[in-house]
Amino acid sequence: MRSLSQAMLILAALSAPPRAEPVLSLAGTMPASGDYGEVIGAMREMRLSSTSILLRSDDFDRGNGYDPMDDWPAIANQVYPALDIRLHLTLAVIDTVADRRPADLRDRPWDDPETVARFNAFLTEVLTRMADVDLIAISIGNEVDATLTDATRPAYARFFAATRAHARTLRPDVPVTVTQTYAGLMATPGARELANLGDGWAVTYYPLEPDFTVRDPDTVPTDMAGLRSLATPPIWLVEAGFPSDGCGAGSPAAQARFFDLVLEETRDFAFVNLTWSHDIGDAEVETYTEYYGVGTPCFARYLGSLGLKASDDRPKPAFDAMVRRAR
Repeated sequence: MRSLSQAMLILAALSAPPRAEPVLSLAGTMPASGDYGEVIGAMREMRLSSTSILLRSDDFDRGNGYDPMDDWPAIANQVYPALDIRLHLTLAVIDTVADRRPADLRDRPWDDPETVARFNAFLTEVLTRMADVDLIAISIGNEVDATLTDATRPAYARFFAATRAHARTLRPDVPVTVTQTYAGLMATPGARELANLGDGWAVTYYPLEPDFTVRDPDTVPTDMAGLRSLATPPIWLVEAGFPSDGCGAGSPAAQARFFDLVLEETRDFAFVNLTWSHDIGDAEVETYTEYYGVGTPCFARYLGSLGLKASDDRPKPAFDAMVRRAR
């Protein structure tokens, strides 16, 4: 016979509300066929209804107001609501190593009134054109810790506070964050202070050494515990990726284990975005290596094998594992 205390524990467990699971998302990359339907197909097989989009502000404001070559917000408004797909939106005024403000603003401090006003105008145009899209969250800046310094971070914090406030007037119910890397947040108190200005921490996570060799996926539990110990919830894992080829521990089996461990270790997070749907081709890898200014073979191998599917839409073990998990 169970003791009274055991019975009470069982009753409490049965009556407790179920633990919330994160919104699970798949970051889409165009396959070799150029058919975005293959990305949607991958999402459907994994039973996911969320994805992400990143817009760089200087692609939309080239010095003459809102003037994009391709009006991706308007396109998103046509596509995603019709497919019942939610969207995580990143507005990359910083994109990792690059200042993506319009060229005429790049010499100004981040908290310069014209810089804030121009970004707020861009933000208004984007959100107006995406009026029907169900937004999960908005990140202002992508991996900003890679560009900001102790000297420039305070001005960016003021820029972020002002633009976040404007975003909340346009979409009051949508959380607004600033995206930073796992490594930067773990190492830099200033990065953590900046993160705390948003509606939770937005983090990108790739278990890489500084030379872009890949660490063993079994480091995921320790890494996520470290993140959880420092973060102010909710935690938005806006990118989580692992190469199937690469220097170090990268392999198809290791990639599958990485995603399995990530899903196990982030059950209390708000959002987890798996990166990417498909491998990118050699030309796109070369574009990225030039953009980031990194020419090491390990970096290229890492970039070229992040997909859960190969570029020709063949599933990798990681994709098959995610499909089985969804059933």
